[in-house]
Parts: sequence; C-alpha cells; structure tokens
Amino acid sequence: MGKKQAQPGNVEAFPQHAVKRPKPTVLELLNQDTPERAVALVRMAHPDITLAEFLAGLDREAATIRASIIKGAEHLAAINNLMNAARSEMADGTAQAGPDDTFDEDLKAAAKLDPYWHLDSDGTATPMQGATHKTPDDLVAAYRRNRNAT
Repeated sequence: MGKKQAQPGNVEAFPQHAVKRPKPTVLELLNQDTPERAVALVRMAHPDITLAEFLAGLDREAATIRASIIKGAEHLAAINNLMNAARSEMADGTAQAGPDDTFDEDLKAAAKLDPYWHLDSDGTATPMQGATHKTPDDLVAAYRRNRNAT
C-alpha cells in the first residue's frame, strides 16, 4: 500500500499567503441579539480575557459614545439657539437693528447665540469652558462684526 495522494483541491500551495480572518473584537461581538449571547461569544473568541479587561473595554466604548452624544447635544443646542434668535428677530422686527443698540442688549443677544455662553435669568452672561470669546466685550464685538457683515 502506497502513500495517500493529496487531492488537488485540498492542497494549499502557499499556506503563508492564506487569508486568516482576525478574531472579532469584543465590541463586534456585543452587537448580538442578547447580552448573554454576546458574552458567550466573547468568551469563545477571547478565552484569556479577564473580567477587568472586558469591563475596561466596555467602559472605553461607553465613554466614546457619551462624548459623541455630548458633542451632538452641544451642536443641537447651538442650532436651536440660532433658530430661536432668528424667529424672535423676525417676529419683533429687530433683525435690522440700528446703531443705537446698547451694549447690554447686544450682550444678551450674543450670549443667546453662542453655546459657550450662559445667560442667567437676571441677564448676566458668563462664558463656559471652551468659549472662544472670554470677555463680554470680545463677545459683543464679534456679535456686532457678524451682524454688520450681513
């Protein structure tokens, strides 16, 4: 009896060139139908993962998602502020305000438009972290430049 001959379709000529699928990441596995199934798949694909590593990965992904949500909320707030300002200006006819504007009125209007400025109920405007314009004077100057440019 001779040696078994390899079938032509079963021989891999260059095994080093074979495409090997990488293990799925923990986050890819979490997109399963149930949390239990996802955990089971993670344990099968990554048998050496510790609970601490697993939780740390989930925590990093949750932080990324939270940051995206916060950034999106800031953008939505800015858009809403602009829409509200446009509606109120169009409704009360102040869209083309004249040169007799007072500083306080411009400060209130500018603070409403800038998502990094907070306008208190008493009319006090204060910058928040990340504000481009750090002082009320800078904010009003930028507001007036933009208003006059249109």
